[in-house]
Amino acid sequence: MSVHFFEKPPKWLKFITPGLTWSLPNHDKIIYLTFDDGPDVKATPYVLDVLNEFKAKASFFVVGEMAEKNVKLLKRMASSGHFIGNHTYKHLNGWKTPAQVYLRDILKCQQFIDKMVPASPIKLFRPPYGRLTKAQMRGLKKDYKIILCEKISGDFQPKLDFPRALRSLYETQAGDIVLFHDSIKCYKNLEILLPKFLAFFSARGYTFETLNID
Repeated sequence: MSVHFFEKPPKWLKFITPGLTWSLPNHDKIIYLTFDDGPDVKATPYVLDVLNEFKAKASFFVVGEMAEKNVKLLKRMASSGHFIGNHTYKHLNGWKTPAQVYLRDILKCQQFIDKMVPASPIKLFRPPYGRLTKAQMRGLKKDYKIILCEKISGDFQPKLDFPRALRSLYETQAGDIVLFHDSIKCYKNLEILLPKFLAFFSARGYTFETLNID
């Protein structure tokens, strides 16, 4: 059996984390695809090719040590018009990491991103596992917009219930931020979910854009 996970965040979680971005509601049939944990030599090129096929743009929240190993992929993301966000340097669990250690790790990731690709005036950060302490949030809000998501694909599940996952994904609404992972452990599920998701919403007149946050 697959392990249960939240397919969308519960309302109480949003209530206790004010100031975080879960969605960008709009009336223009725009969906915001996001990918965590890359870049990966197998999963990321696949994602980039599929996005190009559907003329879709996305936001990639990269792990710094993965980006250092795959600089060409990092640059390909940026040159293809996708947004590069920060996902810590070592994929740290915020609940298990002191605030100052956590913030230094994020800075290290951001410095590498800014060195390798054109720097953006807007800095976006997504915490691994969605886990942050209040002290970490306070430190981050000075320089970053903190991004969560409205829909979780479940591609990280070893034994994913595909019909259930797709039913949930097909309930995505305009403005939702949707979470996938361009990592090797998610690749087999990603191969099934991502093209079906893109085809479903493209056929209904939706477009896919990078996160546009002032």
